[in-house]
Amino acid sequence: MSKLSLTDNLREVYTKRYPEDELGPDINPALTIGALKSAVESGRHVYRVLQVWDSLVREHCFVIVSEAAGEPYDKIYEAWLGSNVD
Repeated sequence: MSKLSLTDNLREVYTKRYPEDELGPDINPALTIGALKSAVESGRHVYRVLQVWDSLVREHCFVIVSEAAGEPYDKIYEAWLGSNVD
């Protein structure tokens, strides 16, 4: 698999990585990985940004963001929870 970039389209990456997930095609088609990262960091409603209301999809997307950003998954997850993480 090639290295992920924050400018990559999240839905395209997601559907390639999780082709069996029926909700993948429902992810916001205009959303980049970096845009989701910014949304998490700014406290925006992640499910509205994704346009999918499913915790497993959110978790998989956070893994993708973590890999593209080169940051631990916990940092992304804790930011979503509203915690300050160094």
